[in-house]
Amino acid sequence: MKGTLAPGEDVALKILKVAKAEPPIKRYRPDKTSREVTFAPEEHLQSERQEDERLKARSEPGC
Repeated sequence: MKGTLAPGEDVALKILKVAKAEPPIKRYRPDKTSREVTFAPEEHLQSERQEDERLKARSEPGC
């Protein structure tokens, strides 16, 4: 049976014989494409404000 698959179509596979299992493929991506959002937007803004305040206090005279 040959043909094309439509999106959402189910496919079943049956493994007949395996002499030796292959190790999983390790895939590495550059940081630019694999970065995850670690903070919610509000948390990010709060962190930036805290950093700005810290730098401002550090640069003001008398510190």
